[in-house]
Amino acid sequence: MFRSPLSLDRQNVFTTVLVGVIVAGSVLSLFGSGAERTWAWLLVGTFAVAYAMAPRALVVEDGELRIERRFWPALRVSLADVERASPITSVGFALRLGGVGGYFGSYGFFRSDKLGWFRLYGTRRGQAVLIARRGALPLVVTPDDVAGAIEAIDPRPRLSAYRATDS
Repeated sequence: MFRSPLSLDRQNVFTTVLVGVIVAGSVLSLFGSGAERTWAWLLVGTFAVAYAMAPRALVVEDGELRIERRFWPALRVSLADVERASPITSVGFALRLGGVGGYFGSYGFFRSDKLGWFRLYGTRRGQAVLIARRGALPLVVTPDDVAGAIEAIDPRPRLSAYRATDS
């Protein structure tokens, strides 16, 4: 079994705290003013669902890859459907077309100039894992252990540079 957390980096922590403060202030303002409370409950519900769906770990076990989420069912992918897993450093310019961008991470459906359509479960900037799948959108995930995740998802031998040794 392989397990790697998807920890938030500083930028995502900052964004999460900032959005949380704005939502809390807005909710308190709406409740305190005696105004229609539907908007306050909508804000609370949206924030709660975003937290529940936030990715927290990547697990590879029993022939499947799972993106575990906080209080939402895990995304499950059979390893038989994985064509390859490889490291990437950037997805290029990406447009979010459904999901969350910044608080509790970035996840959902995206389109980029480099990858086309893909699903992202990201909690940090920098190196990520691109998982190409048969008959489905590629996945991009940002586990804390990128090299270990690639080895667990796609254990096929990789070519490495030949090093001549003095004999």
